[in-house]
Amino acid sequence: MPQEPAQSGAEIDEIEVEKGRKRGREKERECGDRQRTDDLRMSLGRVSSPSGRSRKSMKLSTSLRSSPRIPFKHLTTVYEGHKKTIYGVAFSPYLISNPHFATVGENRISVYAIMKDGNGVKLLRSFHDSAKTEWFFTVCWAYDTENDVHVVIAGGNRGIIRVIDVVTGDLVNSLIGHGDAINDIRVFPNDSMIIASASKDFTARIWNIHNSACLAILGGVEGHLDQVISVDFDAESEYLASASMDHTVKLWYVGKGSGVDRLVEQSKADLRLVDFPAEIHYPRCSTRDVHTNYVDCVRIFHRLIFSKSTENEIALWKFGDFDDLVAGQGNKVKTETCVIHFRQMELPETNMWYIKFEIDPLEKYLVCGNQKGEIHIWEINNGSLPSVKSNHVLHPKDVGCAIRQIAFSPCGQHMIAVADDASISRYFYLILLYFKLSLH
Repeated sequence: MPQEPAQSGAEIDEIEVEKGRKRGREKERECGDRQRTDDLRMSLGRVSSPSGRSRKSMKLSTSLRSSPRIPFKHLTTVYEGHKKTIYGVAFSPYLISNPHFATVGENRISVYAIMKDGNGVKLLRSFHDSAKTEWFFTVCWAYDTENDVHVVIAGGNRGIIRVIDVVTGDLVNSLIGHGDAINDIRVFPNDSMIIASASKDFTARIWNIHNSACLAILGGVEGHLDQVISVDFDAESEYLASASMDHTVKLWYVGKGSGVDRLVEQSKADLRLVDFPAEIHYPRCSTRDVHTNYVDCVRIFHRLIFSKSTENEIALWKFGDFDDLVAGQGNKVKTETCVIHFRQMELPETNMWYIKFEIDPLEKYLVCGNQKGEIHIWEINNGSLPSVKSNHVLHPKDVGCAIRQIAFSPCGQHMIAVADDASISRYFYLILLYFKLSLH
């Protein structure tokens, strides 16, 4: 479980960087993508959204059919030297043909590359926070379009969000404002410089990573009554879902006319001044009717919501009526509290909090680990509701402890799972390989 935050001053500690060797340029085509990238430096004319899918991937996802064959094969397991829990893992959504991912454990952020000529992963760079009391819980990737810089963003028990240039190893920014630990960070789908964070201080916040500006504080009058553990944007960047220890899931409007949109543009203007962050006290939707315990993971799935609690299950549901949009009938004067339950998906051995599920980029599978080191897989695009029990279960021989988080490469071919024993396990998507072979 995430540790209690240690007391710390307001000063910004410098990050000590272990600079690895720069890798040579590689030009190779993979996963049907023709974009040529360097190992850790790219020139992107247009940055794709982490949740965006190409026409090709959408066609592929609907063409695959349910199969009794387990879709993922275990390739290798490696261990980080600190031998402590790895809480977070995330692939870069911008390095499509040359997959890279980052992990966070203890006070360390590590960046890896997927080996194309083998089954392994290669450590490229490791960043250490000089504060001994820091323990990172969450990590994500972003892209600074103004400086053409790829960055990793991490937060943990000191409540400071670190923004680090992956290529140079420089500390780009430290985002300070939360009053307690950072539990989750997600990137705005429509703007790779805007992020949302979830904190133990009962709030979620929205930031511009380029100038450290806090744009919005979501909480207060009708906000959460305990720490916020998970957040997620919808694909249009209009709503932010938040899940909390207070057993609730809330949906906040952050789109056009919310005030957040104005501050986003203001933070990018020449003066880059943000007078005061928007304070959003009232969510568009809120419910305690889905879970009766800590809600530690939430994902918006089109008009529906997947959420997980420490009740050995994942719930599929939505606000409002079946034909309503994601926020149901919620508006600026009325909070939607009605929900429709679609499915309770059994996930055994998950009564401890901070175990997070993920949906693959092709939107074919929902995958989650548990305390025994198993990985449960549900098929979610076969034309019907997900099954109550998982369709497939992976039993990694090398892992017998809690798997904290799972991440997919943007092409959907690679899956990484991180666990309490400092392990990093790599899996390969077999069905995509069979599909490719059938084309030849």
